[in-house]
Amino acid sequence: MPQPGGQPDPIQSAATAESAEGERGSPDVGPVGRVSFLVEPPDARIAVGHRVLRAVNTEEEAEAEAEEGAETGLAATFPVGHHLAEVSRPGYLPTLAGFTVADGEVAEIAVALKRASAAARFRTAPSGATILVDGFVRGRTEGRAEPGFDPGAVSTPPGDFSQALWIGGLADGSHRLEVRKDGFRPFRARLDVVGARDYELSPVVLEAHQAFLLLKGLPDDAKVYANGVELKPDREKLMPEASVAPGRVDLVVTRGVHAYFEASMVVEDGSWLEFPVELRPALAYLGVFGEDAAGLRAVSSALEILRQEGTYIVLDRERQGAQAFEGLGIDPSTLRDRTAAKQNLDWSAVRDRIQDQVPAALYLVAVLSDDLVADMVDLWWWSAAPGPSRPDVMTIEIPDGRIESAARRRLGRSLNPRLDVDRRTPLLGAVLIESLKGEALVVAAVDSNGPAAAAGLRPGMEIVEINGEAASSTLQVSEALAGLQPGGAIELAIDGAEGRVALAVEPEWGWAGLDVFAPDLMASVAAAHLIREIERPGDVPRWLLELDLAALLLDAGDASGAVRLLQTIGAPDRDGLGAAAVQYALGTAMSDLAVEGQDEYRQQARQLFRALASAAQGRIEADDGPSAAARARLRLASENGE
Repeated sequence: MPQPGGQPDPIQSAATAESAEGERGSPDVGPVGRVSFLVEPPDARIAVGHRVLRAVNTEEEAEAEAEEGAETGLAATFPVGHHLAEVSRPGYLPTLAGFTVADGEVAEIAVALKRASAAARFRTAPSGATILVDGFVRGRTEGRAEPGFDPGAVSTPPGDFSQALWIGGLADGSHRLEVRKDGFRPFRARLDVVGARDYELSPVVLEAHQAFLLLKGLPDDAKVYANGVELKPDREKLMPEASVAPGRVDLVVTRGVHAYFEASMVVEDGSWLEFPVELRPALAYLGVFGEDAAGLRAVSSALEILRQEGTYIVLDRERQGAQAFEGLGIDPSTLRDRTAAKQNLDWSAVRDRIQDQVPAALYLVAVLSDDLVADMVDLWWWSAAPGPSRPDVMTIEIPDGRIESAARRRLGRSLNPRLDVDRRTPLLGAVLIESLKGEALVVAAVDSNGPAAAAGLRPGMEIVEINGEAASSTLQVSEALAGLQPGGAIELAIDGAEGRVALAVEPEWGWAGLDVFAPDLMASVAAAHLIREIERPGDVPRWLLELDLAALLLDAGDASGAVRLLQTIGAPDRDGLGAAAVQYALGTAMSDLAVEGQDEYRQQARQLFRALASAAQGRIEADDGPSAAARARLRLASENGE
């Protein structure tokens, strides 16, 4: 029977075609006969016991098969005897047809179903959609469309559609149709039924629920996740745009392991939300060792202080931390003995295991001094690789579970040390010495290309005033330079044959290395800060940041890590800090390894120091710091016992 619209009609159930030749050749079947079913409509379902037979899908298909000489029906083999077939199709009255099979004979069974009501055929993309008619669930689409299915003008690929689902029992009149599937917008339509016939509906393509996030300030190399699934924002838009399913969205943006942003929101279908992405480093809190209730409250208070400080995003990773520490065999007693824990634990292995499970820039675990009544809490900090693996420990007294004001301020400063990576040092370009006559400084030498020479300073001149005060000590010059900002100048008064002359010297600004011995400096926090600066472009040379990080590694006792880092630094040859400073630090790190028993590094360190001892340029610590050559000669003399 022709179907409206001319679309092919698949069967409603997933039946399997029988192979008559295969059954007939089986020695275990016994006597069989062959039965050919001719049914109307041709896509009716034929069930014989538990067997479901596939009928011809459409009259068009039947006609095509007839032209090729095939039977216009379904032939299958059955054991000899009496059988009962149930023939059904939505929109028709089901019919039972009995038939008898004789050995080796071929029989034809013709069944014409009687129309009972109108029926409508549904296809959906994707499959698994629920069909409601007048508010009542009537079925669910399943499977995939048969080969050859043509969705018509719809751009959705044919393979995305379901099998056809026929729904019968539709009376004359207007019916409300609805197609639902979780995660997709419901599709609604109206079907006007006039007469008992088949109605083919156009294939339904469900639209996914969507909300759109506009990610302001999203870096090009950042990764974006929503509810743990990576998104692919459209970066061609003026503001990067990503679509998400409506509902609760936990948004995470990462850039490496040292830049992190998270936000949670509930978004409505079709909404557009703008989010400024403010990447900050992540501090992973790995939990607390100890069970004293007051102590636990103090730890919670400490975490809140760190959150309010705002430098880091504090991530609660207690569950992952507990699993990692258990796997490493670390318990409260292990960490309560601070000295033994620092010396005996393989902190590189601890860091690597935890960092693999919990990517972050900085890690924190709290250790209460006692399980019953804790009067102190140790906060253990360490940075992600390639920072020092050896942790810093900050001890805070918690009388009655409280953190006192001084400790609160100290804790707040811990994540935001006075660590200026843009460490510049003013260079005068002259060597001044104290005069034997007193109340004056003598210009001993002047760099011909430096700022002092440009201002008119010459060797032999006597400086009698510095910024309006009588000059008596080179310390005054250092203090005056330390108080300058770029663009500032030092006012010098010179006594000469023609009287007193005022000169203004505007220093050049060179680089200075990190002071790893600064009070209250935690190597872990400083390293996390430096690594973050290394990962993003800025005004400070990368080589200088890496040199600072190597200095932290050396100070923390990680000479191996320092050697690996220093061997990769591409510093320039310059009069101040640069290649010579890197080579000097590398020689120092190798000397430390030799002292630790790795004697193969001893000769390499000596070779580095010998090469530096005759270098014409290069300084350490700062552009105006000690000569790299002079320090290298001292190292060689010390090793030779001179």
